[in-house]
Amino acid sequence: MLNKKISVIWLFVSAILLLALLYCLFNSKREEPATKEKTSCQRIRDYTENYFRFLETANVSEKMGEIKIEVSYIPEVGSVPIKQEIYQNAAYYALQVVDFFPEVSYIEYKVLWDDKTKDEAMTLKLDENALSNLKNQYYNQIIAQNDDEEISFQTLFTSVKQTDISNEWREDADKNSNLP
Repeated sequence: MLNKKISVIWLFVSAILLLALLYCLFNSKREEPATKEKTSCQRIRDYTENYFRFLETANVSEKMGEIKIEVSYIPEVGSVPIKQEIYQNAAYYALQVVDFFPEVSYIEYKVLWDDKTKDEAMTLKLDENALSNLKNQYYNQIIAQNDDEEISFQTLFTSVKQTDISNEWREDADKNSNLP
């Protein structure tokens, strides 16, 4: 009789432990993807804040396993803004992010001008197709740059929209000049 009571108690405790284990397993799997996506978005946001010295906004969102990044910033330039340097800097940021987070499917930059008025000077966009080809295209431009050939980092972007402000900027640095 005592053995039957011990067996029933042991069976009851085992059933409770089994139910608790199953509950933990199913809940941890359900929470894991959301935590991973939140962590990825937070890491991208942190990297963005460190990469762009004059960052205005950084929005990183995730939907159905794809990450979208929207950045607005004032570019670091000397006395004269040079478009190719701005394009190269934005493309390099995208290259670094996509290397670590291949789930990034869209990046949009709003390049601002004048830290007081923060006028929009350019909008640069990279869609999923451009991001998938970015590494090869970027390094082809770097090779051309190192060989003193004509470069166009602008071609890496899906869309480049310029305003009157950026239309006044130099396309490239004059290599034969003492001035920028």
